[in-house]
Amino acid sequence: MPRFTTLPSSAVLVAVFLASACSGSSPGAEKPDETEAEAKPASDGNDSPAPKPAPKPEPVAQAPRVDLSTDEAVGAAYEDATGKELDRDGRCIGRPDIGDVIVVGGFTYDVGCELEGAFVGGVFVDRQALFEQGLALAGWADLPAAERPAFALQWAEEVVFHWAGDFISRSSKAFEFKDTPSFTAPTARAKGDEVVVRAWVQKPPGMMDLDAFDLVELRVASDGALSMTRKDEFAVDGPRLR
Repeated sequence: MPRFTTLPSSAVLVAVFLASACSGSSPGAEKPDETEAEAKPASDGNDSPAPKPAPKPEPVAQAPRVDLSTDEAVGAAYEDATGKELDRDGRCIGRPDIGDVIVVGGFTYDVGCELEGAFVGGVFVDRQALFEQGLALAGWADLPAAERPAFALQWAEEVVFHWAGDFISRSSKAFEFKDTPSFTAPTARAKGDEVVVRAWVQKPPGMMDLDAFDLVELRVASDGALSMTRKDEFAVDGPRLR
């Protein structure tokens, strides 16, 4: 019959203690729920809700378009833009048949109307700015290259020379004398990034009995800036033409 040895109670307690130490836990301790711990991030001590995004600002209302439907409205808009009153004697307001353009000028009795500026797309520009920015405001950048020469020629004739003279499309007696230049018809051609316009222009008659002509060349740069030079000029007295 086998014999059993009974250990003292103190030895049993030591064995239990050693087993618990090796397992890394104490008797009766519950293992923490790691899944739950990972699902709950540590709090920073501020449990207030996240702020709502700021509302988008309302779009700024565009200024109403300037009324240019009548000469009186053009005069008022000109005064607002320049601080000067448009001369009411000559009423130098022109509406060329090209784009959204209205030309304005000053009046003198020996010359007539002289260009001072224009409204292009409702924006007023003075004479200098009209050369520098007028075509750009009229949409030059969006114009197909093939259409630019014809547009530049029309702009030169109807805007730049609205009151400064008439483009001559056919020869006249003034060009038939031996001491006067030969006639050439108006041209507009693309040259690289530029468009070059050349034309004979008959000046306004004024107070003198003669016909006067200028051969002008206008160059339009790729950005629409316009420059002009006089290539030739002559005049013929009235008695020679009659």
